[in-house]
Amino acid sequence: MWHSTPEPRNNPDMDQVVFLSDDWIAALDEAAMGRTFATGTNGFLFIREVTNVARIAFTFEGGRLHVRRAADDLMGATLVSDYQTAAGLAVGQLRVQDCFETGSLRLRGPVRELVEHKELIRSLDDVFGEVRSRTVFDRSA
Repeated sequence: MWHSTPEPRNNPDMDQVVFLSDDWIAALDEAAMGRTFATGTNGFLFIREVTNVARIAFTFEGGRLHVRRAADDLMGATLVSDYQTAAGLAVGQLRVQDCFETGSLRLRGPVRELVEHKELIRSLDDVFGEVRSRTVFDRSA
């Protein structure tokens, strides 16, 4: 299993964003703006929680995806991990299935909703590829 923080990417032509920061979340939201999703996704919400660091809500409404920081009391299907696991998944150094098997990625809440929308969630890799290419990681986390 991978246990180190990914190396920062150095591309001077792109504005870098720090993983899980407000700017990074805004960049995800902006990347999603240009995409349309199936109307069957309306009302689907899932939360990505990085323990003691961030909670991010992904909400599908009107064929659009909105990404924002999640309030502590917002409930929904939630993927939970520590920072190292989240960073490894973000850069593709870890596989989701492996993380579930080792317990480093857990599900909380209405799991059925995550399973029903797993292909939609997988498709977000393509949506957020540009943001991933300019993401840097906080070595102190």
